[in-house]
Amino acid sequence: MSYLPYMHAFFMALAVILILVAVVTVRRKKTGWFKLHRGAASLGVVSALVAFMAEFIFKTAMNYPHVSSPHAIGGAITLMMLIVTPALGAKIASNQKFRSVHRMFGRITSAFVVLTAIAGVARFIQLLSIKS
Repeated sequence: MSYLPYMHAFFMALAVILILVAVVTVRRKKTGWFKLHRGAASLGVVSALVAFMAEFIFKTAMNYPHVSSPHAIGGAITLMMLIVTPALGAKIASNQKFRSVHRMFGRITSAFVVLTAIAGVARFIQLLSIKS
């Protein structure tokens, strides 16, 4: 079970990278940008879900409390936003009025991803100092 926190960290880092690729792809809008944007964002969401499940299983197995730190609370909010944002993006295909909402959610979600990652690193450093 001790590998699960590392799995969480790896898949969350991968999610951050994939979300950033999706953002950069939209900014540059080169040929084939939409397919790359959608693919990177979707894989980023899947990666975040895998990371969440790894940590959820670990905490359950160790009888640790769930959603009890600023990182965990931010992570829960971010995960919900990571699910809603692509759903809004998919809705754009059938209705253009959702484009501005999707963009707004994308910007907010990207900021939450970065802030939650920073809080996670801070939490990791805090846990290391407690064990020392």
